[in-house]
Amino acid sequence: MEICRRKSIGLFVDECFLDLSDGWNTASLKEMLVYYPELFILKAFTKSYGMAGLRLGYGLCSDSALLEAMARTVQPWNVSTPAQAAGVAALEEQEFLRRTRRLIQTERAFLTRELTSLGLRVYPSQANFLLLYSDSPLEKRLKNQRIQIRSCQGDVGLGQGWYRTAVKRRKENQRLLAALASEKQEGALW
Repeated sequence: MEICRRKSIGLFVDECFLDLSDGWNTASLKEMLVYYPELFILKAFTKSYGMAGLRLGYGLCSDSALLEAMARTVQPWNVSTPAQAAGVAALEEQEFLRRTRRLIQTERAFLTRELTSLGLRVYPSQANFLLLYSDSPLEKRLKNQRIQIRSCQGDVGLGQGWYRTAVKRRKENQRLLAALASEKQEGALW
């Protein structure tokens, strides 16, 4: 933030997954908004509340000139009435987020342990997804079984063999693990 300030550069921070992470209550930069007007924080209901279809989110910033410029460029009714109502209702659902974070913690530990036991390299995570590496191609083989994981081949610093998978409910996680285990048994992987 100091470098951005010295160079008159805005800093954009995406906190859309933060409410689902282990550091949800300490990692946000919201308190820094007062001191750094060049900071813009993006928040969304899309990830935390599973409302992808509503496309509902918001930005936090203390730069009033930037906020006024943004307000001049948006459509007058850019958020639908159903999306607004869903957002207000979601903000009341703190227990939902607590339950979801507990589920993610439990399932993340389970999935990490099981993926590791299958011979995959799994990297520590505090969010609702895992980064993993496999010497064998996974994406197409899993897609044939109607399971989708994200290839990180095009991501800077990663490349072929790197994947990201969501931490889901036990049944879905077990389905992923069973598919990987069957591929391993058939000798298609590893």
